[in-house]
Amino acid sequence: MFPADEQGNPIVAKSTLRDLKKHSEDLITVDELGENRLLHPETGLDYIDYYTEIVEANSAKADIYLANRVEYMIGKKPDAVIVSNVHARYEVWEEFLKMGYKNVITLQDICSTPGKGAHSEFGLLGSNILDPAHEQLKLCPVHPNEVCREVQRMIFSEFGKHTEVMINGDGAYKDPESGIYELADPVSCFGCTEGIRNRNRIGVKTKYLMQKLYNEGKTKEEIERIIDEEKRMVMEKNGKDDFSAQGTTPRKIENLVSSLADLVSGSGDANTPIVVVRGFV
Repeated sequence: MFPADEQGNPIVAKSTLRDLKKHSEDLITVDELGENRLLHPETGLDYIDYYTEIVEANSAKADIYLANRVEYMIGKKPDAVIVSNVHARYEVWEEFLKMGYKNVITLQDICSTPGKGAHSEFGLLGSNILDPAHEQLKLCPVHPNEVCREVQRMIFSEFGKHTEVMINGDGAYKDPESGIYELADPVSCFGCTEGIRNRNRIGVKTKYLMQKLYNEGKTKEEIERIIDEEKRMVMEKNGKDDFSAQGTTPRKIENLVSSLADLVSGSGDANTPIVVVRGFV
């Protein structure tokens, strides 16, 4: 994908596309790019050089093209295609099938078969390098919901405290400066306990209501009473508990908490195995 991938990592500068009189529907060769290579703004990495080195290190010749249209890729007559998209993998996979090209899989199809060694339902999606020297990968967790329930049970048994537990992945966070979307995992929450699964944070716009009622000359007591009534109506309408009436825009709790946990522990490589969130659920 270009000019940037799904996570917002830039591949080619928009100014280069203008200079070449190309757009996102065109095919671009490495020769056409010439010296107009775009280095990653955060890491300084040249993606084209990076992938070329990987291919050549395995005694093969690298032919790299920039193309967003499936027909261009099929036109190069590949022996097989591995769709490496994370979030749009099914759409791209289906495009190949619709064009009559059958020998195509996604990264989710690799290392995803139970009983055949290490596996995960997400395959290679969301995997991380564990040991480069021994070419070992860490896959996404297996049976994550069961693990969360067991951790919940252990905490209650040891401390008498009821908690909700989740295994978070990358946060669903987009950096406002670089434009890079942190969510490189297939999901932001791999598993969680029943108390937070598929629950949305929805409700009234408290700050808006407070300002509106204040401008209308309402007293503090009147404002509190009206807002409480609005929350009660939201609770009844959605069949949710008090928590659901605190937010503004519908969002899943597991996505919000996963993003919070990842920003605290993952983005800064703090190596924090457990993040405790209080007062959210």
